[in-house]
Amino acid sequence: VNDGLQSINYKRKVGIENIEKEDLYFYSMETDHNGNLLMFAKEYGLWLNNGNELIQFFIKDGEQNIPPTSIYKDNQGTLWFGTSKYGIYKYNGITFEKSII
Repeated sequence: VNDGLQSINYKRKVGIENIEKEDLYFYSMETDHNGNLLMFAKEYGLWLNNGNELIQFFIKDGEQNIPPTSIYKDNQGTLWFGTSKYGIYKYNGITFEKSII
């Protein structure tokens, strides 16, 4: 602290081992019923952080990877994933189910 002003020096550090993507940005995140953190990173799909490791996976419709644009958890703890072109998907804890609302 100098004359009432404070400065902070920030440094970029590697935070996740074995990930070499320079443009990996998480846009939305939510916890599941087990306390795992689910995040999405547009073209890099979904990521699950269980406290020990970071696991990458994708919403699949046949062979096609579906990129999410949002994550929402309802009052029952169900996770919903919105997309820009492919509708809404519900996560049942194991797989994604396309939902018609």
